[in-house]
Amino acid sequence: MTRRVLSQSIFLLAIVFTGMAMCEDYSELEGNANSAVGEGMEEVKMGDATVIIPKGSKIYKHENVYTYETPEAYAARKIDGLEARVVSLEKDNKDLKQKVGALLLVVKNINRNYPKRIQK
Repeated sequence: MTRRVLSQSIFLLAIVFTGMAMCEDYSELEGNANSAVGEGMEEVKMGDATVIIPKGSKIYKHENVYTYETPEAYAARKIDGLEARVVSLEKDNKDLKQKVGALLLVVKNINRNYPKRIQK
């Protein structure tokens, strides 16, 4: 009976150690569980206080007073940047369509002017 208990204990320990080995970094997982910072957010130290704000928010300091960009201003700034990128991408897309059209014409002319091989 003791041999059976011993073999069961060893089997249980093997399972536990395998589970621990599969976990990449237990301390990192434990630290993330207690963190209040969500995705897209960051902790920023402003004077003596630590504030959680969206990543990329602007921080202003006037004398001893820190202020940060409001969520509305942050969103508006990001949307303006996206609109500029969309305009740029649309222009690039139009240019590429023109180049592809010109290449298609060249390929058609080559196919038309190239003598076809005589098949045996």
